[in-house]
Amino acid sequence: MKYRNFLLLASTALAINLSFANSNNIREGKDYTVLNQPIQSVHPDKIELVKIFSYACGHCKEFDPMLKKYESNLNDPDVVFRNIHVFWAPEFLNLIRLNVAVDENQMSQVANPYIFNAIFNDKVNLFDEKTTVEWLNKQTNFDGKKIAQSYQTQNNKNKAKDISILSTKYKLESTPNIIVGEKYKVNLSALKSEADLIRILDGLIDLSKKNKQPINAVINTGGIFVQQANQSK
Repeated sequence: MKYRNFLLLASTALAINLSFANSNNIREGKDYTVLNQPIQSVHPDKIELVKIFSYACGHCKEFDPMLKKYESNLNDPDVVFRNIHVFWAPEFLNLIRLNVAVDENQMSQVANPYIFNAIFNDKVNLFDEKTTVEWLNKQTNFDGKKIAQSYQTQNNKNKAKDISILSTKYKLESTPNIIVGEKYKVNLSALKSEADLIRILDGLIDLSKKNKQPINAVINTGGIFVQQANQSK
């Protein structure tokens, strides 16, 4: 009986401590803070990396390429990326609709730089629905016509409204922000280089995985070891 208990405890400890060394490289209060109100995941079986931003945010424009590079280089099937465009005023609803259409067609990597450029450099009024459709249909660097089609659907409007409610519910007032694993908010002021971003995001992903470890899975793992040990007697 003591032998069985020992094996169970040993295998449980092993399951808890596997592969989480990177989370030791980050510090709460310095590199990240824990939200009092976690942002509910829409992918409960995954670790979500949520970017909270606005197309009308200059800091978001500057930060976007670095985050997109991280997204492109990350090869982790357990992590999904999610964008939440903030809702600060009624006119922001059209920007949310644009982001919904871009994400729906999986074109954020290619389209977002041109959207930021249109707003900040070319002074295109993408707050306006008609102007946005006209601008999208003229684009040749990405499939703007496809995005324009999605942008004009009722489903697009419904999703945008839901996101505006979400933005208000969670009081998403500052941009950009990154939330990992529903509750870990990256302290962007701690970023001195791209290496800092990689270190913090990698650490928070590992920390999220550690905290997401289901108890029954750990116990079952221990049970398998015990069963195998008994069969070998």
